[in-house]
Amino acid sequence: MEAFGKGDKGGMVLGGTLLRLGLGVLFAVAGLNKFIGGYFAFAEGMTTNFAETWLPAFVVIPFAYVLPFLEVVVGALLVVGLFTRLTLVVTGLL
Repeated sequence: MEAFGKGDKGGMVLGGTLLRLGLGVLFAVAGLNKFIGGYFAFAEGMTTNFAETWLPAFVVIPFAYVLPFLEVVVGALLVVGLFTRLTLVVTGLL
């Protein structure tokens, strides 16, 4: 007999859970690294890196300051499993 029979969604649930946890840990650690490495240094570095692109500074600067917070919050929500669909949409927009 197969581990997951016909109509059994256990494999899909397990796979989705593992992907959600992995993505959540990835985003949480990435956000925390931005704080550990220096929050203001990250924001200034990102602003400097995008200075000569077509993106205006008034868009880059707020995004650079908000990104670490969003990554930590999105990562934590994915790990805990709260608001999963909305959190995945926000994650896709980052």
